[in-house]
Order: sequence, then C-alpha cells, then structure tokens
Amino acid sequence: MSEISFYLMKLLTGSAIMYLGYRLWLANNQYIGMVRWYLLASLALPPLLSLSGSLAPSPDTSLPVIRVAIQQEAVVITGHGAAVVDTPVNPTSLLYYTAAGLLGLLFLYRLFRIILIIRRSKSLRYCNLRLHFSKNRLSPFSFFNNILISETYTQSGRLRSILVHEAAHITQGHSFDIVFTEIMCILQWFNPFVWLFRNAIQQNHEYLADRAVMKVNCNPANYKALLLESLTGISMPVVNSFNNSSLKMRFIMLNKFISGRGALGQTLATVSLLMVFTTAVILMFQKESFASVLPEPASVINDDTTSRAPHPYFETDVTDGNTEKSLFADFIYPEAAKNSGKQGTVYISLTVSDQGKASGHKVLRGFDKECDEEALRVVKSWKWMPALKNGKPVIQDIVYPIKFVLDGTEQTERTHISTRKNGSVFQVVDTMPRFPGSREGLASYLAKNITYPQKARSEGIQGTVYVSFVVETDGSVTEAKIFRGFNNDCDKIALDAVKKMPRWKPGSQGGQAVRVQMNIPVKFSLDLDVDKHEKVVSADGKAGLDETFSVVDVFPEFPGGDKKRLEFIAENLVYPEMALNKRIQGTVYITFVVEKDGSIENIRILRGIGSGCDEAAVSAVKMMPKWKPGMQDGKAVRVQFNMPIKFSLSEDKGKSK
Repeated sequence: MSEISFYLMKLLTGSAIMYLGYRLWLANNQYIGMVRWYLLASLALPPLLSLSGSLAPSPDTSLPVIRVAIQQEAVVITGHGAAVVDTPVNPTSLLYYTAAGLLGLLFLYRLFRIILIIRRSKSLRYCNLRLHFSKNRLSPFSFFNNILISETYTQSGRLRSILVHEAAHITQGHSFDIVFTEIMCILQWFNPFVWLFRNAIQQNHEYLADRAVMKVNCNPANYKALLLESLTGISMPVVNSFNNSSLKMRFIMLNKFISGRGALGQTLATVSLLMVFTTAVILMFQKESFASVLPEPASVINDDTTSRAPHPYFETDVTDGNTEKSLFADFIYPEAAKNSGKQGTVYISLTVSDQGKASGHKVLRGFDKECDEEALRVVKSWKWMPALKNGKPVIQDIVYPIKFVLDGTEQTERTHISTRKNGSVFQVVDTMPRFPGSREGLASYLAKNITYPQKARSEGIQGTVYVSFVVETDGSVTEAKIFRGFNNDCDKIALDAVKKMPRWKPGSQGGQAVRVQMNIPVKFSLDLDVDKHEKVVSADGKAGLDETFSVVDVFPEFPGGDKKRLEFIAENLVYPEMALNKRIQGTVYITFVVEKDGSIENIRILRGIGSGCDEAAVSAVKMMPKWKPGMQDGKAVRVQFNMPIKFSLSEDKGKSK
C-alpha cells in the first residue's frame, strides 16, 4: 500500500467515526455550544493524527542507504541566476493542487463579492458593529463585524430580531469558524466528510444565533414568520446567512429547553469518548494493521545500552579467503532504467523475527518497476541479525531504503556499505578508483584478457557475467566474486581476468584513501546486432565489418585529448535563452558514433531536459572536428560514444568547465 493510500485510509476512517458519532448522538443535542467545538475539532483532529508517521516512511537511522550508482563524467556549462532543480511532475500531486487551487480561487471570489456588496451599500456604525443597508432583496447576513440587511426589513418593524441574530454570530466569532471551515474544505477537498461537517457547522451557528434571539423575549411565532420570509432573499456563501440551514430543524431546536447538569454531563462524556475513540482507532490503525509500514520507534528498540536494530549480513566465506561479502555486491542497475535516466529510492518493508528470519518483503514505495523488483530481489536474499531489546532478540518491523543514482550528485555523501576487518567499504566516494589508463585502459585490458570460450561459442551460449570486487587503499584488487553468471566457462574467464588486474589508483573520501566496491558487467555475445547502450567488453566471436563497438582496444580520441574536448564543448555550447528565462538546468545525455574515419554520425539524445538545451547540445556535438578513430585488433572500427552535458545555473555569468 502506498503512503498516500495509507494516509487517506486513516483520514477517512477518523472523519467517518466522528461524523457518525455526531449524527447518532449530537445532531439534536441541546448543548449546541459544546457541539460547535466538537464539529470544529472533527475537521482538524483526523488529518493531524493521520499525519503522524504516514507521509514518508522513516527508515531506521541505523540502516545505511544503499546506493546503486552509475558514475559519469560530465561537461558542465554554467549560466547566471539562482540554482533551480528539475523535479518530475507527480500526477496525484498535480490533481490535488489543481483542485485545491480552483477551490481557493472560488473562495477568494466569494470574499470579493461580499466586499463589493458592502461597499455599494449605505453604512452606519452601531457600537462595535457596522450596519450596511442594500437596495437589493437579499437575506440578512454577517461577516466578522459587518451586518448587511436589505432595506425592505427596515420598513417591516422586524429589524430588532435580525440585528440580535446577526450580532450573536459576530460576538460568538462564527465568521472565524466559517473561514477555518472553508480552508479545511480546500485542503481536504477529496474528503466527503469535511463537506458534511461544513453544513453541520453552518446549521449549528444558526441554532446558536436563534437561541440568542429567544433570550431577549422575542415572540417565537413572529420570529418563525420572519425566518420563512427570509427564504425569498438571495443567500451569500462564506457568511453567516439569516436563512441558512434547514428551517424545520431550527424550529425544532427553538422549542427545546436546556435540561439540568445530568444532560450536560452526558453530552460532555459523549464528546470526550468520541474524540478518544477516534484517536485510538487511528493510532491502532497505524500501529497494528499496518505495522510493516513504519519501523518501531527508536525509543522502543533502544531503551538500554544493549539494544540494536536488525541488520543484514552475509555468512563468512572461507573457501576463497574472503571474510565477508558486501551487501551491495548483488545489486544491478536495470539497463532500461539506466538508459532512460530513471533514478530514485526504493523502500522495502519487512519483518525480522527474533530468530533472524525475514518475511513479508514488499515494496512500500518505489519509482520504477524494474528497479523495485531488483531491490526486492536482493533484499530477499539477505540474512539478518535480529533486533535486541534489553539484551534479548525481539521481532522488529523495519523499512530499508535502496537508492538508485545515475549521476555524481550524491558523491559528497559518505555511503557506508559494510564494515570489515580491513575497514569500511564504500560504493560512492568523493574520488572513485581509476584503472591505469582510465576507462580506455580498462576496456583495452579486458578485451585482451577475455576470450569467448570455444565450447560456449560452438553451443551458441551467450549472456552477461557480473563481477564484483573491492579496490583496496593501496589500489590492489581483492574479493573478486561472481555475483551473477550464466555459464561456468564464461564466468571463470571473466573472474580470472578481474583477479589478475593491475593496481588501480585507489578511491578517496574526505582526502583519505578508502576501500571501494566496484562492479563490472562482462557481456559474451554472438549476435551481429550490438546493443549500443550496453558495455560489450569482448568483441571476440562477432563478425561483420560495420558493427558498432562500445568497448575497444583503443578508444576514439578528440584531437588533443579529453581536456581539449571539454574546452571545445564549453566554447561552442551556449546556454539557450529560453532555458535561462525559465531557469531550467539539468544534464543532457547524448550519444553518437565515431566512424572509422573519425567523423561523428548518428547523434541522438538519450535523455534531455528541453527548453532548447537538447538542441544546443546536439548542435555543439555536430560542430566537433574529426576524432582519432577507435581501434580493435589493430583496425579502425565504429565506436559508440556517450557524453553527458550539464547545464547549470549559478550567480556568475556562464563559463565552461
């Protein structure tokens, strides 16, 4: 169940209980002043209680946020202006704010009409009240300290009863109730009970004002006749109108007499019990029926020094010399999500028993079907240590966050994956490890050291091997493992190649070298058609003179190297005026093919941000001179090349980085 559905279920349940209680026991209650406060509380209590822990699943702070990240090098183009972050539009939020906005505008329009009628009427001050007499035939009404009456009532001799009635609305502050009710209707327009409460509050106001009239010895028969006469007038919304609510019920309430203290005590008990019962149901609804939505509060699981939250682990693997396996090792960023630029956080809820057995795994909140399934798949494979309370294992419901990130925006955050004897292992750090020769060097190494096994080729076996390893603080490669394979021969060849890799330049966090988890996909393919979005680390076994490679022995090179390429893009890419005016920023992911002669062809946008930025990026790439072509087995080949171009707004004028 999504967080929004969970919140709405609690809100509607609470509102329904309070309205049902009103209709059954309080609608005709003689203590209408107490009923008034109950109705106002009914508008505010359910949403406030439902907000408690409902709008966002709060992961246990003792659990690290796992980040599945794809690191990219970006060309940064800066403009001038304040920073703006692109935020995807949520259809549910759009619907809510659109409806609330329209209702808000309607409310303002009604206020404007009231002010306009008052300004066009003859006015005089009486004590603290302002009386306005209109030539139009409308029902008398009050709004804060203003009373508006049709001039026809001044000639009928019934003005006194009307003034007493409307003065009661003013002195009892009913206009404040009306404004509060309208605001709650705007904020909770989707809740049918707020509209029922709105009508009930308006009717309650009339009961109170009618009672005030009867206290000044007004003739009941004449007053009822006056109420009937007022029906022919024009009623104004957002005010305390003289003819508001059902006349039949008002006549009934006019004939009721207030009983003794026993009835008052019963009414007070009824109101108190209804509010306590509503509160208990909502809180029980949250704690028992949907316990898996939220982790147990820290004050419960950490009530002494021996307490701890549940945490995942992997059993010690002594067969290959490794002491522990990283929690992150099994994660794979889905290719479709990666290529379409999807990123976000998946919240997995589960229950860990006092025996450490996990059950009830489900996606509490996700953002992409494939990423949700990947996060759920990996978390289901984990073993867990149970929570401890007072030194004893207990059952615990938790929410575990898995964050999928495509760019380097999260690199400044220290993401702890697991703690081992040699220190913490990071997946995203300030400076990622680099293979000697950077990406081109790694691709060249793998291409030379991985060959397609003859048996697999002859049997037509193909697939992708995912290898995980750790780059140590001295750059050495350790803990190389196959965390997803498809063929023993292919798996072994890929793993051996990774284990034999030379020392890397280690990654660093906060200026210090740290251990970093790395993953490499090695694809074995016999198809002639190459998926241009996948990193094919071995072209052995492919045929065809015009195939396009993603990884080759020698990568294409811009004249003068990467530094000159960045300078060229920075000099030839202009921040579009439309994007500057709209304060648009973001990253345009562009792909193209470097042909055998070094020319640039097949330029496409993988993911854009619009407002002219996509076209500006394509135009700059088209202007590039011929590159030094890529080489495979000593021959020039066509190579797919991806380039992220970042448009960023800053206070300074635009300069290329």
